[in-house]
Amino acid sequence: MKQIVRLATVLLTMVLSTSMYGQGHTITGTVKDENGKPLPFLAVTVKGETVGTYTDTAGKFTLTVDDKAKTLVLSYPGLKTQEVAVADNLTVTMGSDALGLNELVVTAVGISAEKKSLGYAEQTVGSEQLNTTGTSNVMGELDGKVAGLQVISSSGDPGAGTYINLRGPTSLTGNNQPLIVVDGIPIDNSINNYDPTFAGFGAGGAAGQLNGGTQPTNRGLDINPSDIESITVLKGPAATALYGISAANGALIITTKKGHKNTDGSAGVEFNSSLTWSKVSQLPSYQQTYAQGSWADDGVTTFGTDPSTATYYGPTTGERLSWGPPISSLAYNGIPDAYYKQGEIVPAGPGLAPAQAYSPYDFFQTGVANDNNISFSGGNDKSSFRMSLGNLYQTGVIPTTSYNKTNISLTGTTALSKKLKVSSGINYVRSTNNKAQQGNNTSGVMFLVRTPPSFDNSNGNGKNAVNVTNTYMLPSDSERDYRGGTPGYDNPYWSVNENTFVSNLNRVFGFTQLDYNINDWMTLTYRL
Repeated sequence: MKQIVRLATVLLTMVLSTSMYGQGHTITGTVKDENGKPLPFLAVTVKGETVGTYTDTAGKFTLTVDDKAKTLVLSYPGLKTQEVAVADNLTVTMGSDALGLNELVVTAVGISAEKKSLGYAEQTVGSEQLNTTGTSNVMGELDGKVAGLQVISSSGDPGAGTYINLRGPTSLTGNNQPLIVVDGIPIDNSINNYDPTFAGFGAGGAAGQLNGGTQPTNRGLDINPSDIESITVLKGPAATALYGISAANGALIITTKKGHKNTDGSAGVEFNSSLTWSKVSQLPSYQQTYAQGSWADDGVTTFGTDPSTATYYGPTTGERLSWGPPISSLAYNGIPDAYYKQGEIVPAGPGLAPAQAYSPYDFFQTGVANDNNISFSGGNDKSSFRMSLGNLYQTGVIPTTSYNKTNISLTGTTALSKKLKVSSGINYVRSTNNKAQQGNNTSGVMFLVRTPPSFDNSNGNGKNAVNVTNTYMLPSDSERDYRGGTPGYDNPYWSVNENTFVSNLNRVFGFTQLDYNINDWMTLTYRL
């Protein structure tokens, strides 16, 4: 009896559902992609219902809907799901999905391919993601924007090189950086200042060490971020397959901006400018209590327990230790000499000005970077051009350090026929880099923390000390330092004025490319 009741209930429900949904009408429609081609087997359903159908091979569909139905949902793998109002004789164009499976990426020697057709891992960084930090360093701008990419700056000085590593080192002594290709032209980004005896899992010989005289540099810095359209990062065996063994550590394929046709036929102008400041965020701790000298009972060798026996030594003695008496117990005698504008330091006494502890941190300054770029572009149905001019002037936190770079770029494309297109580009880079001595050498500016706090490296000249000769030079033209000419560590003001290093670069590189369209799916490319 129960089974009969259940069967009757199901039949009654079906009859009521058929009766209720039977009050509807039939609609038709056609669905196409962005190129106007029909989309077969696309799902068309009524929103909130289970009623639906699929398009045929011509992209057409027929569907009976309830009179109360308001919205249709159209979905297709790889395309963006759309909702449209219910109507008859619909024509719907489906757009690409948010994953960008149809977008073009640049592969070997500038050849474009659809992302969904690639059989290997790649990641693209667009121009809108570059030059957002004001560093004007393309390699530095990739930090944190590419999975598995490690970016290491050789120093904080202007013009400092940048070491990049993709998915970890593969060699203990060789170069672990990925290959950089700009518009099909390989760029050597190796660092030319390193210690080949210290590999350190590839982070030494490849990345460069700070025991050289000046900060290492490399050619990735020559690229102007404002000229870049996109950077495609290839990882794994795919990069080697496309570029050979030189891309064993991956490849960074940089595509620069090209001219384009403006709707009104006029030339487009783009200008951008940035101004950034930099300061030292932290420095090593530095004691400022005890003066130059030794705390010794005999004043020479044996360390004692009574501070009153501490012996003070001035710069003319060549003493290198800072274990002398407390600076608070010393004073200036008021008789200026070549080492002290306020006089020699002596034990405190009536009428004498108290000695002051020198802070080496006053040596640093605020760095400023000013980056300006302007470009002109235009074109018509057959030809296009783009010309750009950029200048970066940057001063560092270390006095006298600076970097001045000018980029000039000109690219053009013209169609010689329906099948043949020629493209050409030329880039000129000129830079001047004033560097400071650093690292593990006696002229390195960071050895200023070895200076005893009782010796004022600035000679009382304050923030303008770098521009005053008596800060770092004696009347005899020899160096004014805390050891009186005895071999030791240089006065940092002497280093940045008398022990400088200037790097000048003039570089031109360019390309010419012929593209012959054999058919709709094959293009022959020849690059000079």
